[in-house]
Amino acid sequence: MHKEYVRFAHLAAAYLAATGQYGQAMNLFAAAGDAGEAARMLEIHGRTLMETGQLEALMDRIRRTPLAEKNAKLMLWIYEGDVHRYRCVYEQALSCYTQAEQLAAAASDRLGQSLALEGQVRVYLDTIQPGRAQKLLERSIDLLESSVHPEDTHRVRLYGLMAENLVNSGRAAEAEDWFNKCRHFLTDFHEDWQEARLHLRTGRLRQAKRLAERIVQQRSSTSASQLPRSHREIELLLSLIASMQGQPETAKQLAEAGMMIGIRLHAPFVEAVGWMRMGHAAQLLQKYDPTVAVKCYRAAQEMMEQLDVSRGKAEPLMGLALLYGREGAFELAAQFGEEALAETEKVNDEWLSSYIRISRGIAAYYTSRWEEAAAVFLDCHNRFMLCGDSYGLTVTLLWQAMLAYRTEQDERFHDVMERFLQMLQSGEYNALIERRTLFGPRDVQHLAPLLIEAQKQKIESGYVTHLLTVMGMEHMTYHPGYTLHIETLGGFRVRLGDRELEEKDWQRGKAKELFQLLVVKRQQLLPKEAILAHLYPQSDDKSAARDFKVMLNALNTALEPHRRARTNPFFIQRHGSSYGLNLASGFELDTIEFEALLKAGLEDSDPAKAMVLLEKGLELYKGDYMPDRRYEDWCIEERERLLVLYLRGAERLARLQVKAESYDRAIHWCEAIVQKDFCWEEAYRLLMQCHFKLGNRRQAARWYQKCQYALAEEMGVEPMPATQELYKQLSESDVTDL
Repeated sequence: MHKEYVRFAHLAAAYLAATGQYGQAMNLFAAAGDAGEAARMLEIHGRTLMETGQLEALMDRIRRTPLAEKNAKLMLWIYEGDVHRYRCVYEQALSCYTQAEQLAAAASDRLGQSLALEGQVRVYLDTIQPGRAQKLLERSIDLLESSVHPEDTHRVRLYGLMAENLVNSGRAAEAEDWFNKCRHFLTDFHEDWQEARLHLRTGRLRQAKRLAERIVQQRSSTSASQLPRSHREIELLLSLIASMQGQPETAKQLAEAGMMIGIRLHAPFVEAVGWMRMGHAAQLLQKYDPTVAVKCYRAAQEMMEQLDVSRGKAEPLMGLALLYGREGAFELAAQFGEEALAETEKVNDEWLSSYIRISRGIAAYYTSRWEEAAAVFLDCHNRFMLCGDSYGLTVTLLWQAMLAYRTEQDERFHDVMERFLQMLQSGEYNALIERRTLFGPRDVQHLAPLLIEAQKQKIESGYVTHLLTVMGMEHMTYHPGYTLHIETLGGFRVRLGDRELEEKDWQRGKAKELFQLLVVKRQQLLPKEAILAHLYPQSDDKSAARDFKVMLNALNTALEPHRRARTNPFFIQRHGSSYGLNLASGFELDTIEFEALLKAGLEDSDPAKAMVLLEKGLELYKGDYMPDRRYEDWCIEERERLLVLYLRGAERLARLQVKAESYDRAIHWCEAIVQKDFCWEEAYRLLMQCHFKLGNRRQAARWYQKCQYALAEEMGVEPMPATQELYKQLSESDVTDL
């Protein structure tokens, strides 16, 4: 190569480097044949490339560096390891870090050894393997502190990693000590990401959430590139907190956001954690479908298997254990729990191990294995004491209180209920009794009898009275301990908590019919005479009165099979000689949710929001209202009212979809309308427009003909002028004209 060219190339490269144009400078050095200088610049400025998210550019330059130069500058091996780690290729990352460690050891470079060990530590921190990280961290710190003039920034960085690793091990108090060491060397030290996780793993959920939300706010105000943070992605942390606080919709949205970060940053580990957090949210959604949660957990497991990160399977396995435990499938729950525990115990993660053990206790509780449940929850309680997790402690006290109440251990109940309420109040964990949470009971109404009993025993009476008032139960002296779920659209189903009533549970057909009547007329109390007129129109007064008593008793027994003698029924209330459904009982009725969503969707002026509301509501309409009572006079008006609401909602949704040019979806809803009411003329007009827009003029004409026929047959009339005019326009126009 011409010497003059080389000289000018060096000068130009030096200028580019001085002005911060490192990439172009390295290119010039390489073009001039000076691989050593290019490698030196890469060693100095590689960290900048990484921190600005230029991972591919960094990797490309490292690959083009000759092996001899790479071995002479061990930071290039560390950079390559970092890129592999950010891409979740952990074995290759460890290989690079190990190569750097060996090169540093051969050169007696203690600082280089410490940096290479730090890289290995970060792999095990990313995959939450505190047992493997601990010894490496200790060696890295020893090497740094025995090197000549160690930098405080490097020391603080390693101390922060030690604190994080201790958090992962469930040793929160020791972690706090290491954070304090960081502050000793760097007075303004703060690592919000790590401290948020410390708050989470010590049960300070509100503080963790507040800190995490601050991080999100700060990140949104900067344009800096984002590097993958493995399980630490703040959206994923917030998603877990939301599930622990019983906010499934929020948890779902945050899990989705975390998954998208993983996809955008090419970090499959992050995406996999998003899937498992999505599974937690799916378990808590109001319309619970266990298959959705199972699919999420399976997706997370499969991704972890592809990454060859066995430890990553622990949390989805725990999720499956919780799911099957609440379903009463003890063997399955125990199997998944043992598999999860094998992963966390292998790496000394005591914190997650304790929550996994809770899943076994829950499975034992729901299968009436009282002694095993008691032993598990007591063991978990002691383990959370060692971890310093106040939330975990509160959860175990909750289950111990439920167990003591269920097995009628009065003294034990008083003791653990008192401690539970104290922890609940001091930790601000009210969500545990107000909403379904990740580690709480499936049905929070299960806790109502415990609070009522606590009030009777004057346990933390002021706080209990406050809780019962918030729950609308301040005057209640009895609660059956479950939510009454009623489904009326497309069929009639009743569940007591998680148990569905079968036909034999009603004992008498008239008991079921009485309940259906009270559901239809729930906004009023029905006099006994009115009930008899509806249900026994042909019977004499004496026979009807006798049958009413038997029917009412059968109904109360079906809804509250374990109600104690001489205790007033909870779900069916009586005032004098009038009866009705107790509106304060917290029952869930599908038509209430259906009506609320449809009305909101019809009124919302934002098309996108309206479509979401309408689709959610229309999904609930699985068929006509109480189809087994379609011929009863007392049911007809409500059935027709709900049907008209469905048709109006479907029509507005179809209109919005036409405006959004989602013609196929609009066709779906219009066809659903004409199946229910073949004289709903607006649906025909929308069908004609959609098919015409899709280029199918013949199908548009057919729908006009169907409209003509239906109106003539049913009402003896022609289509309205607007429909006729539309047909005329379609017949004479090109698709682009409309």
